[in-house]
Amino acid sequence: MDLRSPARFFIVSALTLLLLACKGGRPAPEPTPTLAPTLASAPTQPPATLTVEEVGKPTVTLEPVTASPTPQTSLATATRAPSYLAWDALKNAAYPLEWPKGGVAQLTDGIYREKYLPDSATELVIRLADIRSYGDLNGDGNEDTVVILVADPGGSGTFINLMIVLNDNGAPKPVAGVLLGDRVVIRTLVVVEGRIEINMLTHGPEDPMCCPNLDSRRVYTLRQGALQLVSQVDTPREKPLTFPRPEPQRIAFAPGATVVTIEGTVEGNDLKSHVLHASAGQRMMFRLASAHNNVLLSAYGAADGKPLVSILSEAMAWAGEIPSTQDYIINAVSVSGSPTVYTLQVEFVTEVTSSPTPKPTDTPVPTRAPTDTPAPAPAATSGPAAKAKDNVVYLTFDDGPTDPRWTPQVLAVLAQHNAHVTFFVLGQQAEKYPKLIETQVAAGHTVANHTNSHVSLDGISREKFFEEVSATKDVLEERESKCLRPPYGATDAYTRAYAEELGYRIVMWDIDTEDWKRPGAESIAARVLKNVFPGAIILFHDGGGDRAQTVEALATVLNELAKQGYRFEPVC
Repeated sequence: MDLRSPARFFIVSALTLLLLACKGGRPAPEPTPTLAPTLASAPTQPPATLTVEEVGKPTVTLEPVTASPTPQTSLATATRAPSYLAWDALKNAAYPLEWPKGGVAQLTDGIYREKYLPDSATELVIRLADIRSYGDLNGDGNEDTVVILVADPGGSGTFINLMIVLNDNGAPKPVAGVLLGDRVVIRTLVVVEGRIEINMLTHGPEDPMCCPNLDSRRVYTLRQGALQLVSQVDTPREKPLTFPRPEPQRIAFAPGATVVTIEGTVEGNDLKSHVLHASAGQRMMFRLASAHNNVLLSAYGAADGKPLVSILSEAMAWAGEIPSTQDYIINAVSVSGSPTVYTLQVEFVTEVTSSPTPKPTDTPVPTRAPTDTPAPAPAATSGPAAKAKDNVVYLTFDDGPTDPRWTPQVLAVLAQHNAHVTFFVLGQQAEKYPKLIETQVAAGHTVANHTNSHVSLDGISREKFFEEVSATKDVLEERESKCLRPPYGATDAYTRAYAEELGYRIVMWDIDTEDWKRPGAESIAARVLKNVFPGAIILFHDGGGDRAQTVEALATVLNELAKQGYRFEPVC
């Protein structure tokens, strides 16, 4: 063919471009909507051959998985933007499950319920968790979805299932799933080049009923309609999962401006806080946007804790009149498993008061940033010789109160040393033993919230969270301190947002005595004495079983720490 002819050259060039589009062209990225930047770049693809390292098991190398050939796409597919599945569609899809239910669970508004017997009060409840991630898993140019289903079989445990939902021309098509474990804490969930990478906290085989103590990193791939494990690396975790909270970004209006636009990135399964000082009567508008509508809005008063817009509403915008003059915390809450770029727009609409009302200013207004744990006391400069005000430790007791055997013994030991502590109580236990609650408060201790039934707060629905926390609140009434300790230490960005909206501060711990293992009183005391520092929050239990070792170890700990000049005060 004579390529010197302009017409022939044009035809050949067009055919070449068409072939390139069919063979190797990837779909154009989804157009960024107004106020909706695209997702941050994902991590790099893992190596082809990966290693499984599990605690107590030999190292195993899995064979590399060869990805199925990417289907050739038409020119129309190659040039159109990929679509993603709407959240409402995912909440009403039918999911195939092997455990705890064989068959299909048809969700309605994100929930499936099934009674084991017609007249039974116990039922299986399956919920679609908030966290999800998007990516093309079958090469058709559309973004599929990775979701989490949480199964509560009506007994002990909260079982986490990883599920794949293919995008069948805009309709959800759940095709595969795998059980991740009981009371697993999902930290990140991303899709990278057709593979699913998950980072989570789980339990070692020696202590499946306590705290998540293994960092587990897993990679799955979808192959022939099933999820295949490519790699798994489990690493023991010495400390409980904590959520350090940076100082919220203060929102400031330039002179004469009425709109502030902030672009930021929120980590997967996390939240980013902003603080705005506003005056009563001002009319404001808050709007959030992200590429997949996967950043939700929460806003509440920093002083009174009253929400302007709750995370319960799944809203991305709020407009209204500011009820009182104070700082307001505006949270961008991620429901994505990977870092997400978002845009927050804060607009001053008008003033409706008769007298001039000051607009938000860029003059800093002091405020206490919301935190998950209290700030530790300043470090001692010379150990026991440090000033007495620096030598404070916070003893905490979980899972009580218990029958008139263990909690009263703990109270007696504390009284001998003039020690005051915080009891994180279960609502169902407090309801059984109200006199013990009264005794604890009368002795100068504080009682705080540990949920009603010791359910894991990670992955549960908003309604279940409010139900668990509110039940304990109703039992304790005005005696309750506004602190919340999540059972097993399991929590995420959403539970922190829920807690803040109810006015609770999440309190974790620095030293786990591991008294729940009953390793011996000497071992329990040694864990404290070897690791103690000023401001440390120490975890004991006065419930959950035989606590004879705890009582004996507590006496030793109080004796030794008192000799070192430590004082014992409630953390809440």
